[in-house]
Amino acid sequence: MALYGLPARTLVLYLGMTGSLIVQPTGQDLPSHTRNILLLQDGFEVCFADPRNLGSMRVVEDEASLFRELAPEPLDPVFTPKALADRLSGKAAPIKALLCDQALVAGIGNIYADEALRQRLTEDIAALEPMAGSVSPPTESESGLQQLLVPRSEWEPCTRCGCPIRRRTVRGRGT
Repeated sequence: MALYGLPARTLVLYLGMTGSLIVQPTGQDLPSHTRNILLLQDGFEVCFADPRNLGSMRVVEDEASLFRELAPEPLDPVFTPKALADRLSGKAAPIKALLCDQALVAGIGNIYADEALRQRLTEDIAALEPMAGSVSPPTESESGLQQLLVPRSEWEPCTRCGCPIRRRTVRGRGT
């Protein structure tokens, strides 16, 4: 619906790896790393907190244009082994880098790529979903890290074989 004769617009939020939205009464102390505040008419505000400043907010007239280039998400019914194979066909990059490419697989970041390579994506999302909504992303909280199979610190033992985990950088991402 047009407002004040202007075309309709949509607020698009990208939380990045560490962004979160916190709803609180207006006037309270702002959460750490608050980047933007949306004031609501009912006396509440929505705080966009982003410790690593990887997220973004923008207003667009055509939100569909932002998503046309995104691939299906891995839990989408159209995302089948064949669909993934077709998307990966002819690609020469490391598999983790490909999984993090939003044009090939939408919604997979660094941590979930590690877990998906261990074939645990569905279980991890189910375990971490109840933790969503805290200021700290579930994949970085102490309780969230306990849910993941792949240790996040170098030299911790692998949950499968017990060998120490080594850290490498693959296309700019810690692996």
